[in-house]
Amino acid sequence: MAQYGLEIAEVLPPAQLEPPLSEPSYEAVDETYLDELQSRADKQRWAECVERNADSLPAEWVADVMERLEQEGYVSVD
Repeated sequence: MAQYGLEIAEVLPPAQLEPPLSEPSYEAVDETYLDELQSRADKQRWAECVERNADSLPAEWVADVMERLEQEGYVSVD
């Protein structure tokens, strides 16, 4: 959810999944994903997910995203 967005956790019925089912195509989101989220709760949920998983995500991606999240007040980097 941190790297691919909150929607990745949504469960879809088989009829809505694109083949091949075993190899979904995912695209990483970036710091602009924050603008796509509608509610403050979703923005905070994503920020917490990024922060919680920062050590296992690409360092450059984390740096860009965390900078934006800090600017917007969703995380504080000490």
